[in-house]
Amino acid sequence: MPAHIGFQPQPGSAKAARLDECKARIAEIARRHNAVFVDFNIPSEITTNDDNYWDPLHYRLPIAERIVADIEEAMATGQDDSDGNYRYLAGPAAGTASPTPE
Repeated sequence: MPAHIGFQPQPGSAKAARLDECKARIAEIARRHNAVFVDFNIPSEITTNDDNYWDPLHYRLPIAERIVADIEEAMATGQDDSDGNYRYLAGPAAGTASPTPE
């Protein structure tokens, strides 16, 4: 989920490297289970706008609604967001069968 930019680790830091490794491992698990993994926890117009948050971890209702729509888009396209608000890290390629819940 999209934590506020002030809560995300500084690029190039040890914390950022650990987070990147964590995301890579989750993406590998998702690929093995044909699950979608969409990463919103990146610098973006969502995470850099203070008005989108109650506090560093809790975003407001319009952002939650946007995330739902973005997940639907990610699942339909199998690609990163063209505006840079999320990265599609794992899942079926566009035009293939959608993953089934386990």
